[in-house]
Amino acid sequence: MRTIIAFTHATLDGFIDDPHEWWLPYLDDELRADELEMHLAADALLLGRVTFEGMAKAWPAMDGDPFVDHVNAMTHHVVASQPVDTSVWEPTVVIPGADLIDEVRRLEQADDGDILIWGTGRLTDAVVHVYRPTSPA
Repeated sequence: MRTIIAFTHATLDGFIDDPHEWWLPYLDDELRADELEMHLAADALLLGRVTFEGMAKAWPAMDGDPFVDHVNAMTHHVVASQPVDTSVWEPTVVIPGADLIDEVRRLEQADDGDILIWGTGRLTDAVVHVYRPTSPA
């Protein structure tokens, strides 16, 4: 069974929007090494449509770095309830929004590397909700 890891840059008060504008000063060699290790253990990236579209504008044009090359080679699973252009950042698989939970459970059962969820507060909330223990009736 695979591990699902929610990897989200957040401030202490829970702000996650536009991390590229505020977290870069905290990126040092130790954090880079930790992030590389975590990403190399994963072979799937789970993204919401908006996050995917934003990342797909920049990542495919980057290469030559072990971290970037690995992220670009991972399968990108994008959750979308409307059309998305998957040709801009391959390999990409679309998960219809209504199929999210069933598909995450199927992905989790595979004998592959970890699954990373990047950003996407709503997507993370939806996945975490499935694994939250239910309270007794």
